Amino acid sequence: MPTVVHAAVLAVVLASGPAALAQTAAAPAAAASAPTVRAEIAAPLQAAQALLQAGRAAEALAQVRLAEAVPGANAHERQTVLRMKGSSALALRDDATALQAFQAALDTGAVPPAEQLPLLLATTRAAAAQGRTEALLRAGRAYLQQGGREPAVRVALARAMLAAGDAAGATEQARALLAEQPAGTPPREETLQLLLRAQRAAKDEAGLAATLEALATHHPRPSIWAELVVRVQGADDFADRLTIDAYRLLRHTRALGDAAAHAELARLALRAGQPAEALAVLDEALAQPRIAQGPDGPALRTQREQAAAAVAAERSQRAAEEKSARAAADGGPLFALGLTLAAGGEAPAGLALMAEALAKGLKAGADDARLRLGAAQLQAGRRAEAEQTLATVQGRDGAATLARLWRLTPR
Repeated sequence: MPTVVHAAVLAVVLASGPAALAQTAAAPAAAASAPTVRAEIAAPLQAAQALLQAGRAAEALAQVRLAEAVPGANAHERQTVLRMKGSSALALRDDATALQAFQAALDTGAVPPAEQLPLLLATTRAAAAQGRTEALLRAGRAYLQQGGREPAVRVALARAMLAAGDAAGATEQARALLAEQPAGTPPREETLQLLLRAQRAAKDEAGLAATLEALATHHPRPSIWAELVVRVQGADDFADRLTIDAYRLLRHTRALGDAAAHAELARLALRAGQPAEALAVLDEALAQPRIAQGPDGPALRTQREQAAAAVAAERSQRAAEEKSARAAADGGPLFALGLTLAAGGEAPAGLALMAEALAKGLKAGADDARLRLGAAQLQAGRRAEAEQTLATVQGRDGAATLARLWRLTPR
């Protein structure tokens, strides 16, 4: 938690401490309306205040100990001494002593209600620094119950709850943090990651998926996209034919990862009659020194030679293939040719053929085709068109889920 906590606590302690300690038993009128501190305790505390303000915390603590040694202190005097002791310890970064002093001050029951929040805030901070879970939970909950709004307390409280096995409580705190953010601002990554940890601990699969999507939308990282796609593929109703589309999404979000994943996407593309795509994937892999110079480098280069040969063969037959595709009653062959052109760097011509094929009609796989057209439109920078296309993808076999994820990809 931030060091500004030190300043906040010092301000409250000093305002209610030695400066007000001039009220002693010699001032009965004031004593009747407010608690007083005897002069023999007030004097060293006033000295401690001045030393703290001068940045001489060790000397201030020595003065506090003189006040602490005065016998017969009442509850108000004890809490005043203890708060000054805790503030001096905080200035020395002695969190153990500060925690002990602040807890003892709160336990006296004599801390004025209006001054409890900064003290609870400091107690939470000291407990977090010391790894004292129970103390942190106690102080953090009390701070929030009294209307405290410092986000760092919720963060510390959520982490302590996770450590104590209270995943539901940690989830509640993380959601409260999100709700308290200023309107119109994106959710903080730290908060979403905290919520993700809590949902994993609670085995909240639906909540986990939603939080992953929020992270992918606002704080995209390859690791987040990889987990999202793996979850889609792991669904019971996921269709194997869409595996290539899952890999394509990983590639687009830079989450394809290692040599094996690149090789698998290239293999799937070759099997699907898309050698240009396979060649592009393999070129991307071999452009990475860690892959090209690794143990899989030779196999990938062999695979690339095969893909390059397939590309050359496809190009030599393209005119005949397009003529045949246009003559076919089904738009499937024309769509496949358009996909080939788009993957090979001829996006405008390829997208036009794919749209033409869909308008012509497909005997099967219309949702798969719309998914692939939308993805190709996104990759070509035509986001508005892609959004419209992907929104039409239906089905419960993974196609609609992949389409929705494509729409979440970074702009």
